[in-house]
Amino acid sequence: QRRVHGIIMEAKTPFPRPFSHIAITVPSLDKAIKWYQEIFGCYLLTPPFSIKEDSSNPVCQTSIETLGKGFGEIRIACMSTANGIGLEMFEFPGKEIPAFKHDPFKTSVAHFALQDPDIEGVVKKVLATGGKQITPIRELSPDKPFKFVFLQDPFGLPFEVYTHSFDLTMSVWAYPKPSLGQ
Repeated sequence: QRRVHGIIMEAKTPFPRPFSHIAITVPSLDKAIKWYQEIFGCYLLTPPFSIKEDSSNPVCQTSIETLGKGFGEIRIACMSTANGIGLEMFEFPGKEIPAFKHDPFKTSVAHFALQDPDIEGVVKKVLATGGKQITPIRELSPDKPFKFVFLQDPFGLPFEVYTHSFDLTMSVWAYPKPSLGQ
């Protein structure tokens, strides 16, 4: 056994690994870069670059293996959030990209989440730039300041915004409320 953050864990339980990035497909890479910079301040790490299917470089080979033959060309840009989590974006020039249809009953990435203490300001910016608000802003607990909201970017991708970190927000349910002798 070992103790991690005050929790006793079995010796065979692996340590949590850091989350590296999430990749999304968008109809316009340039618009998506601008939107994620303006709304969430994401840093542009790699400006858009193209990979053609006929290339023999490792990224092209991996694209063929993961996307299948026939993708033709893929434009890629990589961004980063304030805490170093990557946002990799793909555009497939010349391909009709159907609008995203969220289906919670299919295996998929259901949503991703970002953090901003000004949740009301984020909602206003998202709505003003073509996004949608899916849920009202809600508080998780009446005795904690943790708020969240589900939104949709202008490209149809659902995402969530928290006012606080994930671990702090989820702690609302992690620990029983202490008894005050009542």
